[in-house]
Amino acid sequence: MPYSENEKLQRFADEVISMAETERKRIVSETEIRYKHLLAAGKEKIRNDALDYLAREINSLRQKSGQHLSQHSLKKQKELQLYREKIQKTVAEKLHARLDSFVKSPDYKVFLIDLCINILKKQNLSFVLYLSEGDMQYKKDLLSAVAAHPDLKEKIIDILPEKSICFGGIRFLSDSGRILINETLDERLKRQHEHLIKLVKPVYGSSDKEGSSV
Repeated sequence: MPYSENEKLQRFADEVISMAETERKRIVSETEIRYKHLLAAGKEKIRNDALDYLAREINSLRQKSGQHLSQHSLKKQKELQLYREKIQKTVAEKLHARLDSFVKSPDYKVFLIDLCINILKKQNLSFVLYLSEGDMQYKKDLLSAVAAHPDLKEKIIDILPEKSICFGGIRFLSDSGRILINETLDERLKRQHEHLIKLVKPVYGSSDKEGSSV
């Protein structure tokens, strides 16, 4: 039975509406899928950006912390260096004053005579003795003291002044020139200084050779 015009129009309208609904569902489905993909990609990007930001901030904090520690370490090292130099200067001044007082005392001549005799007794060689220019006043005293020991008087070749000796003491040089015994107060002061450095330097983790005391 042929359709009436109204029925044809209705069927056509129904088909168009059905096609439109199908297309709508397809578009909605694709839109939802794309939305989910974009949402996932957006979340991933936000997460990565956040991690990158955190990593940059952490590195920045580490660098600032390292710079602060480095500056603090340098400051402490300078303070320790100044403290060390102050100690050395104070001790050196006291040693110099002590030596100066000793050299001017009556005990100094006795010290020179005892030193000379003790060194000569331990050696089987003859020596030239060197004194500071100021100590040349004790030349006769030394010769007289040594002359009282018959086994020693031949061990002194001569007693001469030496400008490089500042504080005092005696430098012994064998007749062959091969043996040098340095018992000057200058040498002893040098040993004290080396010993002082050894005591102070552990602050920096280093050391020097230890010397004898005066």
